[in-house]
Amino acid sequence: MTRTTRGTLFTVAIALSAIAAGALLSAVFIRSERERNKLLAQYEAERIASGLSLLIAQATRGEEVSTELTAPIIRAATYDARGRVEGIRIGQVPLRLDPRMLARGEDRFEYHPDTESLTLYRRRWVPGGAFARGRRSIDNEFTLVEVDASAYFRTERRLVAAQIGSPILIAAIVAAGAGLVRTNARYRRRLDAQRQLVQLGAAARTMAHEIRNPLSAIRLKTGLLRRTAPAAATPEIDVIDVEVRRLTLLADRVSDFIRDPAGHPETVLLKPFLNSLAERFPSLQIADPNPADRLAVRFDRERLRSVLENLVQNAIESGGDAPVTVAAHTASNGSRRKGWMTM
Repeated sequence: MTRTTRGTLFTVAIALSAIAAGALLSAVFIRSERERNKLLAQYEAERIASGLSLLIAQATRGEEVSTELTAPIIRAATYDARGRVEGIRIGQVPLRLDPRMLARGEDRFEYHPDTESLTLYRRRWVPGGAFARGRRSIDNEFTLVEVDASAYFRTERRLVAAQIGSPILIAAIVAAGAGLVRTNARYRRRLDAQRQLVQLGAAARTMAHEIRNPLSAIRLKTGLLRRTAPAAATPEIDVIDVEVRRLTLLADRVSDFIRDPAGHPETVLLKPFLNSLAERFPSLQIADPNPADRLAVRFDRERLRSVLENLVQNAIESGGDAPVTVAAHTASNGSRRKGWMTM
């Protein structure tokens, strides 16, 4: 497994872990908020139910009823121990309740999404004995209160939407973060590659400079040998001169490439260019470039010549007596044309 693959798998594992952790935390938080929202709605209904006895007392005495308590009430009523409605009631309420529906001291809440209301059924616990009989005149057995709970349902819808959308949002954020990490990693790799190329260029420039000094010394000594050596040594001296010139040309080309990598690109027609290459190498055969008569490349002419001459020279030297043939080809790919050469 390559280092890049391991890094990708590690990034994916971290991203999935972050998504799972974020989704879990958001689910726990939203669930607690929903419970809190429900408790607030129930508390409000219980507060209104607790104040219902005050409303009854105010209405019985003919006093003005507190609008603070009646504002959210849709309907309300009190019932005796047999479940029969008492005289004071608000809105349309059932005339009887089943006494078995609640145990003593029990509350029951019913939520109505269609009307966005909350109904509280409460059964009061009244101690027995004389104290209880003394309280029977003001204490009811059952209480029914339905209040407006639109605020609760609005908050509940928002929380449900957040519960559904938070994993998607977290996944999108994590995916965006992972994308940024991958992009930064790709940029770092490019910077490292460019830094290595700069270092390689500096090393090549230094090497080309250092090569010229001994080549100059060899050229001087070869000139002295040519004047002092016997005539039989002339062919060997010529070989030295040829190799020195080749190395000097190579050093100059390396320096030129480092200084200007693109060179001077121009449109070069391959057919006349290959014909001129054949003049340089008489044993070279140029395949009939029938479909490639107008095939052209955009390249620095001198560098293209240098590349092809080196390739042809290597092919001739390593091929023995086998002929070396250069062929140019074209191919269409939709609206684009591609060209290549074989040797």
